[in-house]
Amino acid sequence: ASVVVLDRENMVVERLMRELDVHPPTGLRVPYFAAAVQALPGTTLIAALPRRFTQRYADYPGVRMAEAPTELADFDYGLIWHPRLDADPVHAWIRGLIQDYADKIDQG
Repeated sequence: ASVVVLDRENMVVERLMRELDVHPPTGLRVPYFAAAVQALPGTTLIAALPRRFTQRYADYPGVRMAEAPTELADFDYGLIWHPRLDADPVHAWIRGLIQDYADKIDQG
């Protein structure tokens, strides 16, 4: 299962696999990680998902979790927004909340 958040935009894992010259067929495209997990039971599909996300679904029926190969090393997530929102106080506030939360996760 391939998670495509933006139209035709591949996720980081797919780009890393291409760099390693690995080209698995895509059996299904879904818009978010939870949909990928829910689509897996009863199929032969595989989805590469963030570790922290998979922890929530460790006991999901019909799904097995495994560590990704070491070639798919950790990578950073980023935030993007339109430049016109740089000075928007509400937008800056929510970006700050997200950054603070991400920092707490990194610290354990």
